[in-house]
Amino acid sequence: MVYNIGASSLIADACSQFVPTASLPCSFEIPNTRTRFVLVGRSIGPDDVERLNRLDSDQVVIETDINYVADDSEHAYSRSELGLGDNTFVVCLVGNRLELEVSAEFLNLLQELLRANANAELLFIGPIAPGSFIRTELESTGRAHFAGALDHADKAIKQADLYLNPMRSGGGRSVFEALSAAVPVITLPVPPLGFE
Repeated sequence: MVYNIGASSLIADACSQFVPTASLPCSFEIPNTRTRFVLVGRSIGPDDVERLNRLDSDQVVIETDINYVADDSEHAYSRSELGLGDNTFVVCLVGNRLELEVSAEFLNLLQELLRANANAELLFIGPIAPGSFIRTELESTGRAHFAGALDHADKAIKQADLYLNPMRSGGGRSVFEALSAAVPVITLPVPPLGFE
């Protein structure tokens, strides 16, 4: 299957001739595509009739939810509430699988960051068990803070100066939240499949 995310793709359209294809736009508009499955991040309404009439008869429109819609909650976190210093440089890491996704090499990078910058602090948002190797290696520094799973985590990300994304299978939602909060993002390069 070819799953196109983003703008219309001629490659995805061409692949529709020999493999199932789907297209999900990064907007709420019905995408201009020839993929078999056309995903729309909202309910279809009367204003969509003209666009729907332009689809081929074998195309299927699927109404879906999109998780990159900003949280409109008024909740706010303070640095002190998260255990962070007011005048420190906070690097935030977010995820539900960080214990699986933070490698020993990445952990070394975090330790080097703390050694090189006495003003840096780490904020982990997401479940990390008390005996985790991440806690074992970083808690003794006094500059790694483990907030656990948070409601409205995007509001806690706002307290960071930088969002750091390890090599992982996810992270897109929290990257969106960081960028929405004007927090710069660094994500590590992922080698192409089959190449190390």
